[in-house]
Amino acid sequence: MDEDMLKRLALLKALQDAENHDTPKTQDSESICVSSIRDANILLQMHMDEKSAAYRKRLVSYVTDPANQVRSECNVYHNFIMDLSRCGDFLLALQVCDYALSFAPYNRDMLADAINACAESSQFEKGEKYLGRALEIPKELWSFRLFLYSVSFLKNKLSAYPMDAQLLQCRRKRVLAHIITVCQAAVKLRPAQQIFYPRLKAYYSYVIIIVCSKQGGAFP
Repeated sequence: MDEDMLKRLALLKALQDAENHDTPKTQDSESICVSSIRDANILLQMHMDEKSAAYRKRLVSYVTDPANQVRSECNVYHNFIMDLSRCGDFLLALQVCDYALSFAPYNRDMLADAINACAESSQFEKGEKYLGRALEIPKELWSFRLFLYSVSFLKNKLSAYPMDAQLLQCRRKRVLAHIITVCQAAVKLRPAQQIFYPRLKAYYSYVIIIVCSKQGGAFP
């Protein structure tokens, strides 16, 4: 190999090395290590674009792996779940809900988030299980978010299964009938949340109209 060829090879290698040095690491090559959901949420907010789906999936896998011992308060999990939902990652949001509910099985906001994620991803059978657990909690202890997302879930299910007889059972109707009364009291106790009341009332009215139309009469 002559001297000119050696110089060319050396120059080519130098250019390749410079390119590798300037090229940032891909998301798949980034390591993840967080000790709290607050830290995870900071990373999530840096990766909420459409090109970061793989990173978000790996981040959720890391924080929901019990071996990594990433634990935080449930209200912090709620913020993390909300950001995942804003990305449209409802299955990932549900994965985080399941993890948080494993050690806080009756947390009202976690149940609400799980019910909402099921509604948004059309997982109605699974959503009914979360709703069933929520119904074990006395209504006067429900959070406003749990009322709102529960009625929204039923609205979505009625849209998907308009002929579903199970939704017309007396037990379900009594639950729906009680929701609006308790929410009126909740709004009086929480004036700052009144902005959500029209949305809840609209969902409720939608369910009532469909139920009445199927029964051919007034709602009891």
